[in-house]
Amino acid sequence: MFRIASLTVGAVSERCHILNLSTAGAMIDCVGDLGAATNVCLRSDQLDQAAVVCWRIGSRVGLRFSRPLTPSDVRRCF
Repeated sequence: MFRIASLTVGAVSERCHILNLSTAGAMIDCVGDLGAATNVCLRSDQLDQAAVVCWRIGSRVGLRFSRPLTPSDVRRCF
């Protein structure tokens, strides 16, 4: 998967790419300075989801959604 999205932290929003998506979370690629436990909002055409940063390695970031998606939500994003 490679979808353009935006990641919002407080009042700051930046472009990111969704690389992987599941009902529980997502792996994204972004350049922002995000640390573990940062609360964010991930948005795209088909998604508007609150999440928390679980890990970061380089520009790759793992997010855990505050409310899990349904399988049909995930399919709609593809």
